[in-house]
Amino acid sequence: MSITHITSLSLEDITSELSQNILKERKNFPLRSIMIVVPSVNMRSWLNLNLARISGLCANLRFLFLEKALEEYFHFRAGLDYDPFQRTFPSQDAIQRKILTFLIENLNSEETKFLGSFLESIPRAFSLSAKLTSLYKDYELNRSSWIQSWANEKGLDIPSISHRPTPFPKEDEYYLFQKKLYQKVFLNSNQPSTLIQFFLKEVFKNPRRSPQDSLHLFCLSNLADTYLGILESISKKDKLPIYLYQFHTGASTKTESLGPQRWSNPQIHISSKIVSIPGTISKNLEDTRIYPEKLSALKNLLKGEIRGHNVENFSGDFSVRFWNAPSSYREIESVANDILYKMNQDRTLTYLDFAVLVTDMKVYRPAVEWVFDGGILLQTKVDADPIRKKIPYSLTDINANEASLLYRGLMNFWEICSGNFVRKNDLLKLLRNPLLQKKIRIHSEDVQELEKLIETSGVRYEESGRENDTFQISNGLKRIRLSSILSQEAAWTKYKISQIPLESEEYSLHLTLFWETVLKVKKDILLFLQTKRFDGLPNI
Repeated sequence: MSITHITSLSLEDITSELSQNILKERKNFPLRSIMIVVPSVNMRSWLNLNLARISGLCANLRFLFLEKALEEYFHFRAGLDYDPFQRTFPSQDAIQRKILTFLIENLNSEETKFLGSFLESIPRAFSLSAKLTSLYKDYELNRSSWIQSWANEKGLDIPSISHRPTPFPKEDEYYLFQKKLYQKVFLNSNQPSTLIQFFLKEVFKNPRRSPQDSLHLFCLSNLADTYLGILESISKKDKLPIYLYQFHTGASTKTESLGPQRWSNPQIHISSKIVSIPGTISKNLEDTRIYPEKLSALKNLLKGEIRGHNVENFSGDFSVRFWNAPSSYREIESVANDILYKMNQDRTLTYLDFAVLVTDMKVYRPAVEWVFDGGILLQTKVDADPIRKKIPYSLTDINANEASLLYRGLMNFWEICSGNFVRKNDLLKLLRNPLLQKKIRIHSEDVQELEKLIETSGVRYEESGRENDTFQISNGLKRIRLSSILSQEAAWTKYKISQIPLESEEYSLHLTLFWETVLKVKKDILLFLQTKRFDGLPNI
């Protein structure tokens, strides 16, 4: 099987292509779980929603990160038992602990002598172990020929699959130290000590079992040369269909521009490596949509179809800006500087004109307090001393699902529509929503009295098949309605119900209209789900 390389600057088009490929595969293997490799948890959530929107149903899909997907694949390929909830190989933290242990135990050894007293400080040793952990992972992924050479010196065989030329550096003390440490910690047996070593050993072996799955890689921002070599090998040796969906123009030549196009160089590297693989099928999806002028200019600029001097008209537009910062503290510093700059440019602005939205207040609270309370150093003139400018602020820790009346209303109504059983508390939550109050013309000051009236009626639920139960919401509202038009004696004599005291006859009318509206909308929604969206799936 070959690798199918799909590129586009429209995520919606790429997702539609993914949906079509999933549908084709399901026609041949309807019960097979399809594996999709995603770059992040957010992309997994986005794909779940949009695949369901495109195809009407999103089920039996498995979203994994690349290393986890390859680990599962090679275990199955080698006929080994695999437990996704138990690590077969050490994590990055475990690898760092091994390196830190080696550094502490070999404090006075020949290999670490050139470091002097550096390792006597535990924080410094910990920092060095973290750096070495990152470097060794990079060597395994992008300089696998180094790992192969180090293993050969120990009489072990760890093959290299990367096609990237990686000349060896000068053999100074630090390089020799890295080599000796890796050999003693990770090359002390014939069995692989890291996950990448396991991949490199297994990829050259013949499969004991032939996996019948396909592999979909969706919008990965970067792929190391070792991973590219592994994908090429399993597509040929195992006849595995591989689909690579890339948010890219399809260009395979790097640009020398200093403009926005340079950000596409990692994607160009992936594209150039993929198209160089014999038998690769390339497919570029052209976007035929019409976009606003400025967005269209940005897309054309990213494609390289227009040059920088053609977009000078848009250079003064700062309505949307993207900042890239290494930490939350630097993010808040950038925000603080921008606020002070805007207030200096426009004297009519006040601090109340700015709102800063963050994803997680627990993460950003220390940064906000450090920067806004500590202040920003400003120098207004060249020869003037800098002054510290503090920014007054207030923190509000709320989530969108708590603050949005529409979200709460939809979720409360979904609880009512999700089964044949309606709880009184779900009905009260819906009644308290100001959006619904406005729709059915209920004054907010009357809501408390309406709630009290529902509680007085003694209702608890509404369930089909139990129409004669006195605790049914429908029967309770019937008693309230009759209490507004019948005397106490007539209500008991003719209908055998005890009258419910009412402060206003309008309350019974409001509750009746509210309940009838809820029942009608619920009926319409259930009918729509059965006849419009899920034909052939009556159980859903």
